[in-house]
Amino acid sequence: MKPIIFDFPHSSLLGNSIRKTLAAEEGKIILRNFPDGETYLRILTNVQNRNVIINASLFYPNDWILSLFFLADALH
Repeated sequence: MKPIIFDFPHSSLLGNSIRKTLAAEEGKIILRNFPDGETYLRILTNVQNRNVIINASLFYPNDWILSLFFLADALH
């Protein structure tokens, strides 16, 4: 079964290259912030019993680190 790659927080050239090399599936999520600053994260791709890779950019990590932790926890 093909692995699933989640590009986080958005699609990247590196993620596309890894996905092509591994013939992997692209993972889909919805990520948005509520007006009060809380994060909404929903995984749209079925990851049950699948190998998952998170390709994350940590450029300006303060903006994304909690959302990355939420994604990793939800995928676990």
